[in-house]
Amino acid sequence: MSLKALIQKFQQSEAILSKIENALIIIILFATMFIAVTQIVLRNGFSSGLSWADPALKMLVLYITIVGSIIATRENKHLSIDVLSKFLPVHLNLLVQKFTNIFAAFICLLMSYYSLKLLLLSKEFEDIAFNGIPLWILQIILPLGFLLMAIRFVINNFNNKLSPDSEFALTSVQKIDESTY
Repeated sequence: MSLKALIQKFQQSEAILSKIENALIIIILFATMFIAVTQIVLRNGFSSGLSWADPALKMLVLYITIVGSIIATRENKHLSIDVLSKFLPVHLNLLVQKFTNIFAAFICLLMSYYSLKLLLLSKEFEDIAFNGIPLWILQIILPLGFLLMAIRFVINNFNNKLSPDSEFALTSVQKIDESTY
């Protein structure tokens, strides 16, 4: 298989993964809203409710947070402290961004590892989330989510999507893009 074909397969896989992430966050958001509204109607209208709704909503918020973080990383719109980019020359700024992405990927890998350890502890102690559902099944989003974020940070280094948040840095990156053509 040639390098070009391999890159094309990778891009197709990334596009499919992006569609899955987008669909997943929409499904989770609608499920969250449906359960929350149902719970409100049942409590206020019928003086009852779903015993599992509150813990389920907490888990769904966790899922929205993780999937949203993956998408933010994919779009290079994650939280960042952007102080140096206003003072650094363009080429150094890009090097700092590359280093920051690799560092963030390393931290995400650590988080994935330790969240996997947490998941295994939950499984070992047979923790229950609600309605008999083992907690470790719901916690699986943590190691997978952090692993996907790490992968996305590495991909960002190769996709030329580097663009810090500050106005100065954005113009600096645009100048590099224009000068390379």
